[in-house]
Amino acid sequence: MQATGRVNARQGDVGTANTHPSVYTFHNADHKPALYPYLTVSHFHIKTPFGYRPVSEFSYGGEVRPPLAPDATDEEAIDHLWLRTNANGVQRERWFHASGTRRWYTIVRDTRTNLVLAQPGEEYQEGSA
Repeated sequence: MQATGRVNARQGDVGTANTHPSVYTFHNADHKPALYPYLTVSHFHIKTPFGYRPVSEFSYGGEVRPPLAPDATDEEAIDHLWLRTNANGVQRERWFHASGTRRWYTIVRDTRTNLVLAQPGEEYQEGSA
């Protein structure tokens, strides 16, 4: 099973996770595949209207969750505000571009590997990773 990632090892590289669990394949600007260990995929990029920007320009806004029900109890409201799922796997997340556009972006990311599975505006089909 292969997962398509839009994470960049270097500016302009686009990668795909291959079947080996500790290696990530990138196709660089020359369209030549190169293997990198997963440890080098700790830094990813998020697509903005001005191109892909490094995650270091963003502030993590948390996982995307459904809104609180209007008839929720105080205990449910406290849980909704403060308790997070902290999923070990695929989750939708909000990121604020603090050092640039000053906009919020929603991405789908695998928290185990840091692979961005869907950039802002892209659809993510569950099970496609």
